[in-house]
Amino acid sequence: MSANLKVYFSMTMVKDGKLLPPYGNLNAPIADVDITGDSFDFLSDIVVPAGETKVLWQYGIHHDFEVAVFTILDSGYGYLCWLVDRPTSATDSTATGAVRRWREVDVTCKVPFLLNSDAARINATAASDYGDDASSLPKILSATDSEVGKVYEVVMLNPGTDDITVRRAIIN
Repeated sequence: MSANLKVYFSMTMVKDGKLLPPYGNLNAPIADVDITGDSFDFLSDIVVPAGETKVLWQYGIHHDFEVAVFTILDSGYGYLCWLVDRPTSATDSTATGAVRRWREVDVTCKVPFLLNSDAARINATAASDYGDDASSLPKILSATDSEVGKVYEVVMLNPGTDDITVRRAIIN
């Protein structure tokens, strides 16, 4: 099955009482692409209690995704992490557990966070996965033994003192 995905995006800002030119456009899509998936699944909002970590998405439960969107609805922020690993084979996407790596980014309530693919570069050698190359750039991009892995789980830690609500949208 297939579907067509249109993405619209716009931001505006008022500075000193004046509306600045907008970034983006809600009338014309910034992306208009055909995808292999066919579902647009707004799953229930997830409350991440203060000081706790909560699973937001997991491969074994929800399978693959084309786009995953995570939005903090309340004020606050969280540490969003996604687990990448090597798939078993080209036809079996199950994780091998051989190259488990977590990636992290701090997210706020200002804008949604998107993973626009469940593919992710991985390297079995930790120094190549995390380290710098000779030009002080990510070694994972230049190492010849880097490979395409896959996202298998997304979690969020709420380091704050108040609960936060995360809205999750999975497009597949």
